[in-house]
Amino acid sequence: MHANSHGTFNGAMRWAQGGKFEHGFLSGFVSSLGGSYLQANGKNMSVAGKIAISAAIGGTAEALGGGKFANGAVTGAYVMAWNHLMHGDKWHPTREKAAEATKNRTETTGNEASYLVFKDECGDEYYWEVPADPKDGPGKSYMSTPAKSETGNLALKEQYHYSTQTNRIDGKDLLVKGSYEDWLLARDLNITVTHHAIGSGVWIFKPSVFFSQPISIVFSLNRLGFKKSHLSLAFN
Repeated sequence: MHANSHGTFNGAMRWAQGGKFEHGFLSGFVSSLGGSYLQANGKNMSVAGKIAISAAIGGTAEALGGGKFANGAVTGAYVMAWNHLMHGDKWHPTREKAAEATKNRTETTGNEASYLVFKDECGDEYYWEVPADPKDGPGKSYMSTPAKSETGNLALKEQYHYSTQTNRIDGKDLLVKGSYEDWLLARDLNITVTHHAIGSGVWIFKPSVFFSQPISIVFSLNRLGFKKSHLSLAFN
């Protein structure tokens, strides 16, 4: 849960600075909850307005808990500015949203599309949709990463990409599956790489020294943007 981890992190920071853990936790926890609500329901509000409201929420929460309003207000403004507003339109609030956007792009264009998963020091995940590249095609996509100014201390942990079920090669429609290039990417960046051939299977590559083609798994889980869940083996 984002709010819990933000509360814990802010509590630890406040304690390290000589304050009380519970004051930092309360302002961080409530500010994260409020920030998530404002992002989802305050689409017509200005950025400055959202930061101001989040500062008021954080300050009030900390004051009610026995801390200083000013300290909580700073925490609230920071949580909103960093965790909720700093990311551009390619950042998605959930894995489901990132999966939906990239999957829809593949189904619409026929080209591969991907998103990246980052983690912060609290363990929270952030999802960035890799922009389309003119060189993208049915069996290839070009990965880029967000600017350093957007990621800050976030660490890249995973790349998830979609492709069509088949790819026409030498006049034949062949099933698409995870490739040697996927393994190379996992090994070189030390991340998990998932290749999802829509309608065919999912191949997951972990960083390893030796290449090994995993068995494809056809499954649909909420984390992949599907409504119903099932698990079954597919093609090798």
